Amino acid sequence: MRASEFIHLRVGFERNFVIESELNEDEIEIHLRPWGENPIYPVKQSCLTGTGRTIKIKKQKSNIKDKRVCLILHNIRSTHNVGSIFRTADAVGVSKIFLTGYTPAPVDRFGREVKEISKTALGAEKNIEWEKVKNIDTLIKKLKKEKVLIIGVEQSKKSIDYKKVSTKDGPALGWKGNSVFIFGNEVNGLPKSILNKCDIIAEIPMKGKKESLNVSVSAGVVLFRILNI
Repeated sequence: MRASEFIHLRVGFERNFVIESELNEDEIEIHLRPWGENPIYPVKQSCLTGTGRTIKIKKQKSNIKDKRVCLILHNIRSTHNVGSIFRTADAVGVSKIFLTGYTPAPVDRFGREVKEISKTALGAEKNIEWEKVKNIDTLIKKLKKEKVLIIGVEQSKKSIDYKKVSTKDGPALGWKGNSVFIFGNEVNGLPKSILNKCDIIAEIPMKGKKESLNVSVSAGVVLFRILNI
């Protein structure tokens, strides 16, 4: 298993499964805690050394400053929607996905793979770095300090047509910094408290009576258009 593959799996570990200690600026040492009769993660035994199940791998920095495009999935309830968005995110080159509120993660708190997510993500959840964050307000505050362009996807009085976000005279045209797209709950969307913190609110115009799209479909429509893919 390549070190980069293990890094992605490691993101999902809970504190009681992993203890991480610095060796130097380029390498970290990871001690895997007991995982029962069968390994929870597909880590080859050949990769493990010593009785403490220790792995030494090259360190990969995951600071948001090193990223180009990230997503925040806030209070999305459906595991199938989360998996579908992971798959779309991989297709458009998203670097990292933040899972906030009660949005489910690819592994549960016991370190077990969530099959409903892996079924729709088709392995994309192992290709994209992800992080579970409880407080979205703290995360947004951190991103703003790092000069990240925050784009909320929602219907709002302050929203603009998503097709105009990165076109001529659009607010994101020529943006060379990092950006993050926020997608919200399937029914209630994003609350005003979050929309007020966004630099841009992008909306997909609706012509039908229902005036709504599945959140995973919305993610695909918005990302491919705004990122000009």
